[in-house]
Amino acid sequence: MTIRLAILSDLHVEKGPWTMPPIEADLVVLAGDIGWGVEGALWIADHLRAHPAVYVAGNREYWHHVAGADPIAELRRLTGRVAGLRFLQDETAEFRIDGRTLRVLGCTLWTDYALTGDVAGTMERAQSGMPDYKNGRGANGVTLTASQVLAWNQTSAAFLRAELARPHDGPTLVVTHHLPSAKGLKAPRPDHVPTTCSVSGLDDIIAAHGPDLWVHGHSHWDCDYVEGPTRIVSRQRGAPENENFRPLILEL
Repeated sequence: MTIRLAILSDLHVEKGPWTMPPIEADLVVLAGDIGWGVEGALWIADHLRAHPAVYVAGNREYWHHVAGADPIAELRRLTGRVAGLRFLQDETAEFRIDGRTLRVLGCTLWTDYALTGDVAGTMERAQSGMPDYKNGRGANGVTLTASQVLAWNQTSAAFLRAELARPHDGPTLVVTHHLPSAKGLKAPRPDHVPTTCSVSGLDDIIAAHGPDLWVHGHSHWDCDYVEGPTRIVSRQRGAPENENFRPLILEL
């Protein structure tokens, strides 16, 4: 009895089109940055055609919403129209597949700004220099701030910790856009603000609760490694120049 997953993220269809190839999978896992604003949700509606899927927002999904619009509320509205799709933000979904119940926990996650140990300094540099804080919208529809991101991150980390502590009879998959560990980075780059704002140090959650699989995106760098009982993977298109991009197919 196996559960077959198709994993992909960072399609960035706003930069160039991409067509989903034929796949054989029980569930498509979309780990964010499918397209900025609502373009990712529209792409999913056009391309998945009622295939069972889970989707978390990447940082780009928070971009280019009109003033006063809540990005998550808008994404919920659009994804709710797509048959077979579950949009997750600090939420759990369960799928009954081949006699087993797959538990999926999902959120954007964002960052705790703590990679270098200088949280305040990293927040200040991010706020002043990163496009997320010029193009993104916060929960109340105003321009995104580093303090809003930190609050979201703390809420998501608490959600993951609490949900993973609950017993579950079956495999558990966590889907986030941002990285749960610095071990998934191509290189640490402590002076590169986008890198230092890519990660949340959730190694302790992984060690304590050991979900079967953790899928993320954001880094534009594929990874596949094992931390304790947990396999951590990403499969990211990153840019239209990645012409040979295909989803990662794996089994649980």
